[in-house]
Amino acid sequence: DMRSNPLLLGLTSQLYATEGSLSSNLTSLVGRSSRLLLDQWDRSRGITLEPPISDSLEPALEFVAFRMIENDAPGIAEPDLLAMLTEFLEETFPRPGEAASAARTLLDHGRSRAWMISEIGCTEHGDPLYWFTHRTLMEYFAAKYLLSIPDTAHELAGRLSSPKWHEAAEFVLELVNQPTH
Repeated sequence: DMRSNPLLLGLTSQLYATEGSLSSNLTSLVGRSSRLLLDQWDRSRGITLEPPISDSLEPALEFVAFRMIENDAPGIAEPDLLAMLTEFLEETFPRPGEAASAARTLLDHGRSRAWMISEIGCTEHGDPLYWFTHRTLMEYFAAKYLLSIPDTAHELAGRLSSPKWHEAAEFVLELVNQPTH
């Protein structure tokens, strides 16, 4: 329920104020909210990320969300998150150190500008521990990632039958049925 989280309630209110309507479809509402957070707010104030970093933000969040659900961990330490992002970005940024620098930029943007990732504590070694600001956003992005990987129907069905994938599975079904997918 998006109304139980102040961030998502605020996003819903902002969407209604700017667009004059709300979708009764949760997938559409979360998708529109994520675009508001990732792009529209900053763009309206003249703040932009340069390509290819801007083009990598949403796919990177999809990858991280997928891995977070897949690993079923209560959070991810900053060094592990940066390594995960760096791994994902290596094809886009092939020069030495470029992917790691882009990973840091994406983490900083996702945490401070886009409010997608939140620091939820620290590890026993003092490293910041991160998680998605709201589980619904993580499940939405994980569902988008699932649709982008070449799993067979059997592999996808096996994955989505696990209880940890229940909500993401609902997003997958909605996304598959959206005409813009």
